[in-house]
Amino acid sequence: MRSRAALTTTPRAAARRPAGVTLALAAVLVAHAATSAAAEPVARTTRASHARPVVRAKPIAIAAPAGSAAPAPHAAGLPELVARRWPSLPQGHHLTLSEQITDRLTEMGNLLGDHLDLLSQEMFQLRVDGRNRRAHVRFGGGGDDSDLFTFQIDGDIQFYNLNARVDAYIDLGFRSHRLRLALPAFHVQATEYQGDYGVQLEIPVFEQRF
Repeated sequence: MRSRAALTTTPRAAARRPAGVTLALAAVLVAHAATSAAAEPVARTTRASHARPVVRAKPIAIAAPAGSAAPAPHAAGLPELVARRWPSLPQGHHLTLSEQITDRLTEMGNLLGDHLDLLSQEMFQLRVDGRNRRAHVRFGGGGDDSDLFTFQIDGDIQFYNLNARVDAYIDLGFRSHRLRLALPAFHVQATEYQGDYGVQLEIPVFEQRF
């Protein structure tokens, strides 16, 4: 609350007062004005503090009883650690470098086979499957009823490590008559003898499967 004292005077009354009384009255007025100006900010601060109270609370750590499981961070409203949500990187679905190289070699092998087939007028065929490490080779001509002679060597090659297993057969024909000779499966592997490198063929004489 502001209190202001209304002090009025007239020129005639001021002329009747002595000089000392006038100075005293002026000093009282100045002191009253200074007191009112100093009390006004305090009153504003007091009203603002009563209008909007501020409450600050500090977190309190509560110990869980023995034997009880600690709540999950996301259940307690706390941020969950990235290392707990993703313990490892997700597996990618893209091809690995070895698979890309294998597919590229397969494409190059089949492209070479197409060119050889075209240049030899279907006398030589080559098909490559790099993923399964297989290749199909056919060499020869004929095969149709209109052909006078037929001679073809056809086989599948299975690669493992640095070796290969070959399953092949020979087709012979005269006009519409056909004869197929199944060759025993043999293995091809690299060998070395006294510093000379070569290829070794292993042909089984007797093979029994169970």
